[in-house]
Amino acid sequence: MSKSLVPLYPHSGYKFSFKKDSKLLFLDSGRSALLLAVNILKNSNEKLVFLLPAYTCYSVIDVMEQASVAYDFVDIDDSLQFDSNDLAQMINRFSDSMVVLLPTALFGIRLKNYKKLYPYVKIIEDLSHSFIQYKYPESDFAFTSYGRGKMISAWSGGALASLSHEANEYYLRLATSHDFFCSFLLVLIQKVVSRYFWALIENTRFDPERNSLHHSEKIVMKRLGLIKSAWIKASLVSFNYVAHKEVVKKYQSSIHKEYQFNLGELMPYIRVPIKKKIYMSGVSHIDTYAQTYKLASKKRDTTLSGAKLLVEGVSFLPTHNLVRKEYIREIIKNVNV
Repeated sequence: MSKSLVPLYPHSGYKFSFKKDSKLLFLDSGRSALLLAVNILKNSNEKLVFLLPAYTCYSVIDVMEQASVAYDFVDIDDSLQFDSNDLAQMINRFSDSMVVLLPTALFGIRLKNYKKLYPYVKIIEDLSHSFIQYKYPESDFAFTSYGRGKMISAWSGGALASLSHEANEYYLRLATSHDFFCSFLLVLIQKVVSRYFWALIENTRFDPERNSLHHSEKIVMKRLGLIKSAWIKASLVSFNYVAHKEVVKKYQSSIHKEYQFNLGELMPYIRVPIKKKIYMSGVSHIDTYAQTYKLASKKRDTTLSGAKLLVEGVSFLPTHNLVRKEYIREIIKNVNV
């Protein structure tokens, strides 16, 4: 079925493979995928505590609150992963509970093998800025998002990877979402409009004043219908990896090292973070994540320096295939000045 659907991106040779006995469960959102994993862990463990990065999407906290589970925060380091010292301290603090780590592949970074480092804890990999490549069990669960602005955007959708039979049984009991044609139409409109809109906003004035209020709503989990699942699968095997990688490579080779994070292996980042505030159209500052940091610092009663830097002193550079070379050069010039 997937071969008969037009994928979202031109073929680029980026292939995905999954372990034969793994289960990739398609849901209506990344939040639903995370909630499914949390509920499964709740069913088999009486005392759980989730450790979250102090800089992440607030919808993760929405899931924790709706599931009524205990959670706390860990600072992140220059590689955008858990700060190892802070993580060890927090795991020790909750030694009487089953600890669940939620390492997050911020902007598409490759995560450490936390399962190897901490084999006695549960791991849910947050790959909502990235892809699920579940070739071997480095985690108990991994989830991703296909919402607006993600690597693969189907306007809405998510997926959970798990080796758990319970996950599959839980999934099959869910109602089915039938929003394929609405999503398909919205994505096509977005693709057509963005080709003209992006060219316009490169030369418009950036307004730093934005409304960043968070509005939470109850998550109602649904599984995706077969057509939309097949559409996403078709897009996964035709993602334009090369276009993202070339933009990232240009940023990393040209921006002064003092402004760069230690991101390691070159990946198709959804955004490239830099340690400097610049104000240009297309360059973002993720205000909603500041709410997570404020909650984390209040809960921990301390300043979490890694997360604070990302909130207060960082800009995020676009990497999509509509970014022109002239615009990239202008960004680099503004950063290095």
